[in-house]
Amino acid sequence: PLGEILVELGHIDKERLELALVKQFGSKLGEILIENKLVTIEKLRKAFEKQSQFNKPLGEILISLNYISEESFLNALSIKYDMPFVNLAEYKINIEAINKVPITLCKECNILPIDIKDGCLTIATATPEDVITEQNIKVITGMEVKIVIALGSEIKKRITS
Repeated sequence: PLGEILVELGHIDKERLELALVKQFGSKLGEILIENKLVTIEKLRKAFEKQSQFNKPLGEILISLNYISEESFLNALSIKYDMPFVNLAEYKINIEAINKVPITLCKECNILPIDIKDGCLTIATATPEDVITEQNIKVITGMEVKIVIALGSEIKKRITS
């Protein structure tokens, strides 16, 4: 391939080539994963192929193929969406926040209300692109909502405990 020839001739380094190829796919998340050396271009290509085959989210595929950990993937999402990543294992959850959202909704959407500050409810989620749930919470609580990213397994664990 032309890219490999350019690398061999010293016209471009491998990292810049990989980033250019990812940009060609049009994936901001892919760019972040490559730039942060979380996956290789080959693994990302294979994941994109599987994604088109099975129509599943990229993160789910990368994790199921053991190309990346859930935490590393969520850290990449936190960069993409400019949202903080929160380690729930170390976070002291505000009980008042938990009482604002029905537990059935928390279980159904795998979200966890974790704090209230200045009239704003902070919700932890592993799926920050789920704007419908965010809007539902605003309607249910009548509060502004701030979304933070957390491990889905930690959210589930905290909901059931």
